Amino acid sequence: MKIVLITGTSNLNLQDANVFVKGLPPYLDLLSDGRKANLSPPIPQLGVVALASFLSEHGFYVDVFDFSVNYEKMDKLKGYDLIGISSTSLNYDDMVKLCELSKSSNSMVIAGGQRAAFHKTELVRKRMVDGVVVGEGELAMLKICMRLQKGEDISGVPGLYTTKSYAKDEHIENLDSLPLPKWDFLDLGSYIPTLPIQSMRGCPYSCAYCMETRFWDKPVRLRQEKHVVKEIKNNVDSYGIKTFRFVDSCFTAFPERTKRICDIIREEALGIQWTCYARADTLSAELVQSMSDAGCIGVDIGAESGSDVILQKMFKNSSSRKIRDAIRICKNAGMLVHTNFIIGFPGETKETIADTVSLIKESRPTTYCFNPLFVYPGTKLYEDKEKYGLTGKFERWKHKTMSCREVERTIHSLFKHELASLDDSHYFFGGEHAANVLCALGYDKEEIKEIYRSFNELCFHNKKWVIKQLLLSKIGFRRFKSFFKGVRDLRAYA
Repeated sequence: MKIVLITGTSNLNLQDANVFVKGLPPYLDLLSDGRKANLSPPIPQLGVVALASFLSEHGFYVDVFDFSVNYEKMDKLKGYDLIGISSTSLNYDDMVKLCELSKSSNSMVIAGGQRAAFHKTELVRKRMVDGVVVGEGELAMLKICMRLQKGEDISGVPGLYTTKSYAKDEHIENLDSLPLPKWDFLDLGSYIPTLPIQSMRGCPYSCAYCMETRFWDKPVRLRQEKHVVKEIKNNVDSYGIKTFRFVDSCFTAFPERTKRICDIIREEALGIQWTCYARADTLSAELVQSMSDAGCIGVDIGAESGSDVILQKMFKNSSSRKIRDAIRICKNAGMLVHTNFIIGFPGETKETIADTVSLIKESRPTTYCFNPLFVYPGTKLYEDKEKYGLTGKFERWKHKTMSCREVERTIHSLFKHELASLDDSHYFFGGEHAANVLCALGYDKEEIKEIYRSFNELCFHNKKWVIKQLLLSKIGFRRFKSFFKGVRDLRAYA
């Protein structure tokens, strides 16, 4: 029996493409071949590799195709008994295209991942796929493979949604029992030299807007600290990778555990660099220093708002003071600090947005970005739509104090006017992720900051203005030297 797991777009590709939606025009056309996201380097995807490693350990023959890298493999799907399609929270259109391509191969087609789970009914009823795995994939896919191998019906497999049935998925309680991801399934030479690490599954928090808590469910399952570092060490020794990104919903959710992982990394003298997601209320000076000593160069803090009123409505269990303190602590430790903000949560007004702007101006994170509210089915926000006075879902919605269209206009105005004068804090979508990529390419933190700055300088003006200023030397080519060098290095992988 032959199985192929496919994915089509990396998360960073999608983040950079999303810049267009948010109104920030990256001047890729100055040096590019016209592709939409040609500054977006390919990043190895953990989900498909982890699943392939699991199925392979159980005796199945598995291939992994990443069509964001291996375009030529799109016509090689025939001959497989089972095609598994990976989706993220963002790449629904890409996933649909992959479904259409896969169905033409006459193979069994199963989709999985967050976006597939949200659209499971549509995908199955329109016969784009034969089934959708909702939630954790390993045990469900293993049982599907075993049934197919015996010629049995796959309906009734826990976690699999089909036209006939659906039963809740089964969780792997002991994550340390899973095999370490075998990155040999991918040609790592085609990717930026950084790898994702997942130290736990789930999130202990209950933010109203977030789908993570529903996708993974509770309780949170933690890997042993030594096992996490064992995986990192294996990646260093086997693949020569020295840059990592913790992709946990919140790597600092359990501060004492985070510190123990950092202590072991330091004891092993691995000489690595890494970034992660973090929460403001977990970042003490002691923990941040321990993270920095273990090689952490940057964090992504889900600040979400500078208004205590909105934070309370979000069930964020945080405050603007804690956010300011966390940014200060991280900057004092020499870390790059990226902050995400959601604009448009029910109750959002000009006054609450002004609180967010004030927080950014006062605390000066290295980078920040504004995300329009996205209403995910299954979240507390969606389930309590009537209470919040909310209509619509996904990116199209409206409530008593704001609409999605107002948010688009507001975001454009914020970074173009209210925050345009900041010279040490920059609007940069996915700043922590970009820092991780640039770090993997050999850039130090000061060089990364310069790329943030020069990118913003370019984006605040139209192309003709930029070229004119360069020619007249009013800005000077030297100021953009780091930007163009970064473009060249990233384009080498595009």
